[in-house]
Amino acid sequence: MGRTVWVAAAAAIVIGGSAQAHHSYSLYLEDRTVSIEGELAELVYRSPHTIVRLKTADSATYNAEWWDCHQLASAGVTGNTLRIGDRIVVTGNPGRNRNDRILHVRGVRRIADGWRWPAG
Repeated sequence: MGRTVWVAAAAAIVIGGSAQAHHSYSLYLEDRTVSIEGELAELVYRSPHTIVRLKTADSATYNAEWWDCHQLASAGVTGNTLRIGDRIVVTGNPGRNRNDRILHVRGVRRIADGWRWPAG
């Protein structure tokens, strides 16, 4: 019985540690925030992160890492909330390497009707 408890505890530590390690945001400047406006080119609504591809007026493409689709669904955001072609503003933490054109999403606003995430 004792060995089973130790094996289960060790497994929980390993699994928990790797799950926590996955959520490192070291690619981003967490102390800076930028807003990028553009047209939604693609929405990849999935786990472990939903990806927003945004095409700007100067034809640059940004990839923005958003929450897991299950977390978004709990917040009222579905795979149909935003549509390809929507003009949106994504606010987030920029990538450490400016040339990567990546963001860690902190907010999204649809220009046409003012819809926002997070709400409020």
